[in-house]
Amino acid sequence: MGKTAAEMGTGMDRDMDKDMDKDMDKDMEAFWRWLLSCPSLELCGVRALMRTCQNPKALYRSGQRFSFSCLPEPQRSGLIRWKRDVTVEENDRALRAAGVRFVSRHHPAFPSRLRNLRDCPYGLFFRGDLPDQRAFSVAVAGSRACSWYGTRMARMISSTLSREGIQIIGGMAPGIDAEAERMVLRFGGRSFAVLGCGLDICYPRENSLLFDKLPSVGGLLSEYPLRSLPYGQHFPRRNQLIAALSDAVIIVEAGDRSASLLIAREALELGREVYAVPGRATDPESKGCNRLIADGAGVVLSAENLLENLRLYQGRRMLPGREDATERQGTEDMTGFPRARESAAELARAGRYR
Repeated sequence: MGKTAAEMGTGMDRDMDKDMDKDMDKDMEAFWRWLLSCPSLELCGVRALMRTCQNPKALYRSGQRFSFSCLPEPQRSGLIRWKRDVTVEENDRALRAAGVRFVSRHHPAFPSRLRNLRDCPYGLFFRGDLPDQRAFSVAVAGSRACSWYGTRMARMISSTLSREGIQIIGGMAPGIDAEAERMVLRFGGRSFAVLGCGLDICYPRENSLLFDKLPSVGGLLSEYPLRSLPYGQHFPRRNQLIAALSDAVIIVEAGDRSASLLIAREALELGREVYAVPGRATDPESKGCNRLIADGAGVVLSAENLLENLRLYQGRRMLPGREDATERQGTEDMTGFPRARESAAELARAGRYR
């Protein structure tokens, strides 16, 4: 019998806590938590600070001699107030009270898929777990105003992936994202939502059930500290992180201007595989998906077709850090899929690759 999602989550939780206790300066992690919890500080500000200051510990202990002149307003005045009013210990208590943990990019538990980003996050706040770095991950995204057809396809795709032990990455947006994540709760899979706000804010409010339940079957992740509101400028970055955390992206239903197409674009720029569900040529909510397919995206027609394509993709691409584990498991990789031994050309000649 396989383990339940709760048992998997508890095991991963213990393993990560052990990892976070080993070979790491806990003191430095606490200073990273403190710095990145500053509500006014943005990614550009952190970069500027790290060019002029050795590390967040040195910055915290700098007294009055550090003027933060490298920062634009209002980041500069906000950090001055944060340094004056909030200690490392007080910040840690606030995070614990909110049930939020943190991992810096210098820590071995930090998601390896994010390390190759040009603007790699300096750290992530999370509730629940971080994605398993050894498991195959697929992002499922699409229209907020999804049709009956889009809803049905999202449920089919998510339930299929969940049964196969594939992690689902999303953004907890209304519509396709939320439908996919609800299926994970139903079928006991693993799902992780990247938010464009602090992890003490449920956005959108209509997805409060997902906000409460996802940490028990996966996790909620955010680059933004507590009390950060869901500003529009946060979501392009959130889309980039969704694409980066995934090995493949599936767009289920998308109009010509759907934000989910931005996730697909980020995925392509990162070298990820992109799939789309076709729709009627006259349907405005399928124009984005149909255009992706016309431009060369993979086509999702059924559960069997989806799994066949993902197996083929996995066979072509060895994920980072999986070589030893795959060798130990013989003909199966970390998700339980048999490794593909045939090339795309061979499958096409056999009439098995659609």
